[in-house]
Amino acid sequence: MRRLTFVAALLLAPWHHALAQNIVKQAPLTFNGSDFADSSGVLGLKNVGAPAALGWVAGVDPNNTVVFTASRALTVIDIRGRVATPVGVAATVQINKAASGTACSSGTAQHTGTFNANGTAATNQTLTLAGGAANTLAVGDSLCIVTTGTWTGAGNGAITVTLQ
Repeated sequence: MRRLTFVAALLLAPWHHALAQNIVKQAPLTFNGSDFADSSGVLGLKNVGAPAALGWVAGVDPNNTVVFTASRALTVIDIRGRVATPVGVAATVQINKAASGTACSSGTAQHTGTFNANGTAATNQTLTLAGGAANTLAVGDSLCIVTTGTWTGAGNGAITVTLQ
């Protein structure tokens, strides 16, 4: 309850008037009581998609980078990304799920195909989910970036994994 009160007070503060107006103009979200607490009484939004952003910078290969570890059971519901600047050579990104004790490269792919890190700049790429149990994360499972190719160029971009 305190978190929600603080956020509302912050957004409605006089110096955030324009921001508050923009939020009010958005389509309203409807929640029920079970969306705010789990069976253990932990407060926080549930059943609402939340993004995990995975990005890379020029000249750095993000291979085997852990970007998220689940603190509760979650399901991957969407994966999409965008190349800001192509890497300059054939290079791909795959998002893997890895249980504790499992190397990222040995994890389970969360999608079919791969993300083209040398793709067209400023163009979204949506990946098709693997489906079923592959997209279910247990407590302690991590999402990792696994890459192929040579990452020495000026390329950069990001992928967003939406979890529910």
